[in-house]
This record gives sequence, structure tokens and C-alpha cells, in this order.
Amino acid sequence: DVYKRQRWTSTRSQSEAFAIQITQAGRFRLVHVKSGKSTASEGAAVLKGNRLSLSADRGFNRNFKISQSAGDRFELVVLNSKGDATAKLDFKRAKYPMN
Repeated sequence: DVYKRQRWTSTRSQSEAFAIQITQAGRFRLVHVKSGKSTASEGAAVLKGNRLSLSADRGFNRNFKISQSAGDRFELVVLNSKGDATAKLDFKRAKYPMN
């Protein structure tokens, strides 16, 4: 899968951004930065078709719909418990390593 083994970033505004990496082993690392404060989460990632599920080791479980828009970009739609879209993030391949 193109989403795995890559680092991806999404900028929502000048003060909010996300970075994610999904491994071949089915793990993820997600960093969220908002107003200069960062939060990092790690856990299990399951990609089935165009659905991505993230289950953090501590905290959240989230489901997403994912679609490839180009080889270096994809769209991630956040789904609520009913499967309705609540937000959209446009990710592009990162040009720097994720710490």
C-alpha cells in the first residue's frame, strides 16, 4: 500500500497540523500540533479497502475513509460512529523525518 512505509503531513491552518506514519507491521504514529502544543499517539492501524481504522495504545479509536488523489497525496475523511463524515484532511508525502 502506498500509505504504508511513508510519512505524511496535513496542514489545516497556520496553527494546526498533523503528521502520520503507518508501518507495514500495522502500527501508526500520529502527531497533532495545535497552537504550538503537540500530542503524539501510537497504536494499531488496519487498512481494508478504502477504510482506515486507528486504535491508539492509550486513548482514541478512529475510523476514516481514505482516497488516493495522486502518488504523493491522499485525502483522509474522519468518520463518526455512524459512518458519517465529520472532517477532511488532505495529506501529502512529508519531506522530513518524523521524530
